[in-house]
Amino acid sequence: MKKYSSIIAIMLITILGSVGYTKEKKAEEKDDKTESAVLSGKYELQLGELVATFMNGVVDDLQELFDWKAPVVISYSKKEDKIIIALFGSRTTIDSAKGSTDDFRKKVLKEMLVLVDKAFGAKLDDKSYNIIYINKSNRKKMVVYTDGKYMIP
Repeated sequence: MKKYSSIIAIMLITILGSVGYTKEKKAEEKDDKTESAVLSGKYELQLGELVATFMNGVVDDLQELFDWKAPVVISYSKKEDKIIIALFGSRTTIDSAKGSTDDFRKKVLKEMLVLVDKAFGAKLDDKSYNIIYINKSNRKKMVVYTDGKYMIP
């Protein structure tokens, strides 16, 4: 029960922390040719960005709950309109990378998607995300799970 309390706390912090991303832009002209980003600029937050941030916030607790050891990084691709989940593991064969990805999907991701639905009313399916398994020692993409199928890059 303590695990779920921390997950709910992270959800609330993520949701409440996302408010206020629409300040008016206060750009200052710079003399040099390269300009820094104006961090107080107006920005419309996409649901995918909020969901990816939320998922990053809960993934560590779910990994601990399901004894999943590999590092996971989650982001949102505006271009693809998908959540991108990168798994950094030590598997060296395609079959073992697929097996590890399936294990992640069936344990950690399954529970994460339930929490996303409860928090945002967004039901994500296989077409909503890509999972990329990357061998952490050589940084090689082993497999990509997209639209319910495995692809070999």
